[in-house]
Amino acid sequence: MSQFRNFSIYYVVPDPAILKVGDYFRVVCKLEHQGEFYTTAKIHAAIGTRGALRFDEILAREETISVSSDATWWTYITGLYILITSAIAPGTNYDLYAKLINIPGADLYSYKDNIITIEAVQEATFSNLSVSYSKI
Repeated sequence: MSQFRNFSIYYVVPDPAILKVGDYFRVVCKLEHQGEFYTTAKIHAAIGTRGALRFDEILAREETISVSSDATWWTYITGLYILITSAIAPGTNYDLYAKLINIPGADLYSYKDNIITIEAVQEATFSNLSVSYSKI
């Protein structure tokens, strides 16, 4: 039987996480596994705000991972990308969480608070614009 432990958010790219719409945010997680080959575990990561009782997800991504058959505890490092969309408002101190799900036993969680800033997208402005053409 497979067992998982020591799940954590290992690092993020970029760091510091100052992002804007259209950017990709890489979340790299670390976990340990012992047991049989396992192909249905999933990592779910989300950007949002962490409250006292729950995490309010604004942007999220989920990826299926596979682990080898390991007779002893083995460390895996894996990650995923979250696309920054206009669903998230510009602001500071957004939080990140990741969880390892679809595994034997309880889901495993990791949090990083106040690590993400979303910058406003600058609107293009034009002034003194003129167009000229000539007939050919």
